[in-house]
Amino acid sequence: MKRVLKIFIIIIFLSILIIFIKMNLKEEEVNNKDYLYDKVEEYLIGQEHPHYNLETKESKPNYNVSDFKVFTDIAKLGIRESQNKTNVYVWALVESFYVQDGKLIINNNSSTPYKFIFENDEIVDYKMPRDGSEYGKSLREIFPTDIRIKLNESLVNGQKLSKEVNEYYSYLTNDEEPQEQNEIETEIIPTNTIDNTNEIGEETSEMINKIKLEVNGKELTVNLEDNSSSKALVEKLKENDIVIKAHDYGDFEKVGSLDFSLPTNDTKITTEPGDLILYQGNQITLYYDTNTWNFTKLGKVEGLSKEELKELLGNSDVTITLSLFN
Repeated sequence: MKRVLKIFIIIIFLSILIIFIKMNLKEEEVNNKDYLYDKVEEYLIGQEHPHYNLETKESKPNYNVSDFKVFTDIAKLGIRESQNKTNVYVWALVESFYVQDGKLIINNNSSTPYKFIFENDEIVDYKMPRDGSEYGKSLREIFPTDIRIKLNESLVNGQKLSKEVNEYYSYLTNDEEPQEQNEIETEIIPTNTIDNTNEIGEETSEMINKIKLEVNGKELTVNLEDNSSSKALVEKLKENDIVIKAHDYGDFEKVGSLDFSLPTNDTKITTEPGDLILYQGNQITLYYDTNTWNFTKLGKVEGLSKEELKELLGNSDVTITLSLFN
């Protein structure tokens, strides 16, 4: 009898302890610390530095660059306190550029949600979702449910930043050129392409310029672009088919994450329905409408109109399978 009573008391004690811990870990919303959002933006800007990318493995860094600038758009998602820490939730779009040899170089382009952790109003740590198959799991680990349901890349305005970039670097345009060509010339040489550009596809004598795309049971043909990104994609497809869980974004695309990164060849383009796009090196996007941004074009689906693509892709999540023709 005494033993049963002892076990009962231990269970009660542990239950109270668990409740106490949960109460102390629970975040409470605060409304008087909006200035922390400014500190988050300052921190993100401070993390950006020119990469001085190389065109080839034999190239030497050219440090004769100028006018490095960072552009940001921060969506404020909430500020919460837990014990002696303050958690600031944002979705941050960060782009940085510099000028080299009269050309605008994209230094970095990222759009992702963050959890910034403050102590005494100073950032001590931050967390962001992991790439690929770990993305969904890490979202659940980092963000409370009510914050998580807000997360959407449309929270930040890429068109706004694109306008700011063009206005700031407008001195790079040539007024003597026709208006339709009077855009800032961009040359993007991302760091992660240095070792891949000259290695992909040179050992194969036959160029593969078409791949197969399957969505909702329908097989489509994608005509590939001639760049190191599409060649790297083909090399991956030689190993295995690539299956992507894609969700709708912006009413113009289906986008899903890769478990790996591909070399990028970004340039400012306006997409067309059917364009297969690489974004940030590890996201594949199939467009059914138009959008203007700095992307790498991998190829284009042949033979389908905008209306046919929208009907095929539907409004919900889809599974897209990329493979080689046998």
